[in-house]
Amino acid sequence: MIVTDPAEAFRQNKQRVRETIAGYAAAAEYIEQERIERLRRMTDEEARANYAALMNFHESFKNDRDKEGLQRLEAWRLQEKVALRQAFEKVARARGLL
Repeated sequence: MIVTDPAEAFRQNKQRVRETIAGYAAAAEYIEQERIERLRRMTDEEARANYAALMNFHESFKNDRDKEGLQRLEAWRLQEKVALRQAFEKVARARGLL
């Protein structure tokens, strides 16, 4: 249905923005809880290995003169977007919206 009344369109857009922000907040909370649980289970060795991998990534990206570093960064960004989408889906399922 196309809304022609500007006041109604504004009201609906405000509602969509509220719902979107609420969805992001719920997904962020879910992701944070997953992160807390993962960190609780992490051993000292795993923490050191993760830190070393992060530093290696940083060094390789900083010193990389071709596009390989940017490709790795883009792959990481894509993984983060997929994780956020999955969190949205889990929250929506838990709330009976899907």
